Formats: sequence, structure tokens, C-alpha cells
Amino acid sequence: MIRCEGLGVKIFSTIIMCLAMGGCLLKKSESSKTLDISSTKHDHHHEKDSPGGPLLGGYPWGIFSLQTTFSKRVTFKSNDNEIALANKIFESLGSKSGTSIMVAFPLYLEHKGYRPFGDGQSNAQANFAQWTAEHPPFLALYDRTSKKTVLFINRSLTAGDQWKLTYMDGSSADFSLTPVDNTYPTSITTAYSRMATLELNQQKLNWDSLANGKALFFKPEGWQEGFAVKFQNPFVPVETLLKDVPQRFKNFSTNGKAHSVPNALKVSYNNPQKPLIELMDSATKSGYLTFTNDKVHAEYPNNNPGFIEKSVGGNWTFLANPNLWEKSAANASTFKQLYSCFAGRAQYEESIKKAVSGTSWHNVGDPGEYLINSVGGESRSLVAAIGEDLTTGALAPNMKLAFGLTHNGYSGFLEPNFAFISLNGQYHWHPVHTNEPICIEVWTPFCKYSENNAFGMNCAN
Repeated sequence: MIRCEGLGVKIFSTIIMCLAMGGCLLKKSESSKTLDISSTKHDHHHEKDSPGGPLLGGYPWGIFSLQTTFSKRVTFKSNDNEIALANKIFESLGSKSGTSIMVAFPLYLEHKGYRPFGDGQSNAQANFAQWTAEHPPFLALYDRTSKKTVLFINRSLTAGDQWKLTYMDGSSADFSLTPVDNTYPTSITTAYSRMATLELNQQKLNWDSLANGKALFFKPEGWQEGFAVKFQNPFVPVETLLKDVPQRFKNFSTNGKAHSVPNALKVSYNNPQKPLIELMDSATKSGYLTFTNDKVHAEYPNNNPGFIEKSVGGNWTFLANPNLWEKSAANASTFKQLYSCFAGRAQYEESIKKAVSGTSWHNVGDPGEYLINSVGGESRSLVAAIGEDLTTGALAPNMKLAFGLTHNGYSGFLEPNFAFISLNGQYHWHPVHTNEPICIEVWTPFCKYSENNAFGMNCAN
């Protein structure tokens, strides 16, 4: 586990081949250079040709090619899919500037009901089912500002350039693929050779809603099976979320100290002590419970011999005393809330275990789980992904998905002062790309979300 404060990485006169996620070449031949990955601004998020791909501090997850052999390396092939997918998500999000970009991808998700933390979240795994290429057959970028969708088709997908898209109401349109233009980084163009920019009927899709978006089905001309893409907008301003939290849950006291949400312990990135260190002290004084974990939803399918470690790095959890929330909504002082601080990237452990830093995929078995980027003065974003099963009523009966890719995933930036809303029955994932610890809050509502129950905080409705 690597925890880095104020870290600069020296890149000496060498060639580092980082072919793992699309083939990037980092070469320095004359003098050493310091790559600053400590800035809280993290401007390299949006440098489309930054070494190793955007967002990753110069290095993709895993660092080495998936084909590189180590004597202690995990050989579980599904981990290859997850680590490749993580890099493609981040490279796609970083390929265009702005935080309104989201990326979608097809996959297959499953869980076996193993809940290592005693709550409703069950460890899961993602893979590409019968699709055998290293990267998923398509990626889709959606700009929530311009409402445009860009579709990328994997160069390994042998199909013509004439395609058809179909909405859930049965209406359809034809479109053509063209070569990927050179405004996208080589990390994208290496795996994806054709693209289409689509201006879709947003009224039929409702992709800006939290829970009522519709899937779009598309397939090559002549195919009986195809693909589906769906976006939602799970990113809610904390102000919006807070307006719907009943007043009696916003304020509570522990150990004689008064607290209010969000950021009940009022930690700040601008304090002399970084949030993790500050929480270690203030959480104990306020009666919070502290837990440390070297694996976060990492073990699959369970903790028996033979399990696979699907994430590395670990975290610290600072949990509000269960006496405050482990009751019915009518009798609780507040809802379940905690701080979760992730250790930052464990780059070399990633390469040995074929795993990302942060968490692995997990199924949301609680009424919901909300990630809140609310630490004071924090300017860094966190990327969070959601996965949904498209076979449970999300597709019309005549729409059949190719390669067994039954789930749709989508991901975007969780910006400071925003909440990421994941609902009961969804899967979610948040790999960590920061090189120093990053702390967020996690809230669990009392009941399942509906448009009329204050984000699940008011169960009377």
C-alpha cells in the first residue's frame, strides 16, 4: 500500500512500455523530469495525451501490459477485464475537457451474496462475457451539456459501417460509422477505429433523470443481436440533496458535541493536517467508530481459499455511532453516515494482482448508497461507475444483446460538493486514481428512492 503526501515522480532516462490499456509509450532520452502528481488541481485529468493516459498520474492501472508475466501474478482472467475497463473509462473521460462528460460501456456483472462488512453491499465481479477482445466492443461518451453522444466501435468487431438505432417506443433511424478522428488520444484510437456522433431524441431517452432513463438499442445492418446503451445522471448537488433531507436528521450530537450534515466533523483539506489525519483524531473524540481494511469489496466470490483479490490499497472508515441510526426512521437521530478515506494508488501492487486501487464492483443491497464529495477545500474529483441489468424490463422483447453483455455501465466525475446516488439493485464501483488519500462521505437512506420520498430519507411517502 502506497500513501503519498506531496509526491513527485522522477522519470529517468529510460523507456517505460505501458501497453496494458491501449498502448502508451513513455520515453525520456536526455534528462530526468519531475512529473508533479501532488497538485490538488490535478490538471492532468484533461490532458488527452498525458503519459500513460489522462487521470492516472502518468501511469495506467497495472502499469505493465496484461501479457507481462510475474511469478506471483494473479492469473484470474476476469481481473484482466476489470483493469482494462478501468483504464478505458478514465482515458475516455479525460479525452475531452469538462466535467459534464460521462462514458458508458457494456459488460456482464454478477454477485454471490458475500457481504464482508455486514451491510447490504455484496462483492461482485465484472467481465465481458463471450466478448474475447481486451477492451469492450463499444464505448459511448455523453456530454450532459451539449446532449451529444459519441459512439466508438472496437476495431475487433467485424461488421460494416451501416448501423441502425432503435428507441424503446420502436422508432428507429439509420446511421453510418466513420474513422475515429485525431482529436482523441492514442489510448482510444488504438482499440477503437470507427465512431459516430449522434444527436439523439432526449425526450425519448430521459438521460438527465436520476432513475427513469431509457435504453437505446443499436446494431450493425443484418445482425439479429446488438448492443444497448443507457445513461442516467446520478450526480446531485449536495445542496439539492440536503433540501430533501428532513430537518430532524440534519443535526445531531455525540459526546456532547453538536454536528450538522454534510461533513458532520467539519474536516477540511486546507487545515494543517490532511483530512485522514484530522479524522483519526476528531472522529474518536466525537464517538465515531474507526475501522481499517486492507481490502475493500476485493474478495470474490467470498473469503474462502481460492478467492480473487480484485482491488488493492484499502481504506479507513469513520462511522457515526450506530445508536444514532440503527433504528426505524421514526426513532433515529440521523441516517447511517460515515467517512471513507481511500489510501491512494498502490501502483506496484496493482501490477502484481491485476487489480485497481480503491474498491471493486459491488451490488447495492441496502436501500441505496450515496457518495458525498463534501470535505471542505477538497478540489479533486472521484470517478464513480454504476452498472445496471438491462434484461429486467429495460429492453423491448425483440431487442437481443450480443455476446452475453447483459449489463450497461456508465461513469463520470464526482465533483466536490456533489453526491453520487446509487440505488438499490444497482452495482457500483469507484476505483481510486489519486496518489494521496482522498476522503468522502457515505450516506445510507432508510428506504428505497422514489421521486416523492426525499431521496429515501422520508419513508412515510
